[in-house]
Amino acid sequence: MQIIYGALQFALPVAAILALLIARGVSLPELFGLKRVSLARALATSAGLLLLLLPVFLLVTSIVYHLLGQQAEQQEMVKLYQNAAKTGDRDIVWQVIVAAVCIAPITEEILFRGYFYPVLKRFAGPLPAALGTAVLFGAIHNNALGMPGLTVLALGLTLAYEWSGSILVSIFMHAWFNATTLFVMWWAIQRGMLT
Repeated sequence: MQIIYGALQFALPVAAILALLIARGVSLPELFGLKRVSLARALATSAGLLLLLLPVFLLVTSIVYHLLGQQAEQQEMVKLYQNAAKTGDRDIVWQVIVAAVCIAPITEEILFRGYFYPVLKRFAGPLPAALGTAVLFGAIHNNALGMPGLTVLALGLTLAYEWSGSILVSIFMHAWFNATTLFVMWWAIQRGMLT
């Protein structure tokens, strides 16, 4: 359960932010555009946008991997997941899936796209806000190898949020990305392609 608790690290700040917004009389459905897009449309739109973003993400990640190679450590959650997938530890695999596909997209998107980005946008403008929150998003994952790719992902998530007007699209896009990444890792491990 340590994995789930780790994924909830942003739950307390998110709850505090939401409580403050509600106390100020802010309508969360209006603020986050929850009624602008249906769940089905948000799911489909996010999948399509992720397909458009993946080539850029993979290109940036490939360049960084080529430059840093084996010198950079992987994210702890990734190492844990890969080890659990290799050894067949289903409890750990499912905890990582729940943390990465359900908890992290909701808490991180509310925090980064729902709060930090609009606040910074109001003071600095859209481009500095998008770049600032994207770099912060990449940095919090504490991984030199993944930071540039995650920064590109965060820019894509911000563009999706701006374009759709709904945080649901960036939440689902984030969830699709994490689910796809975990599936590809699991698939590669099962076929002996990832050691």
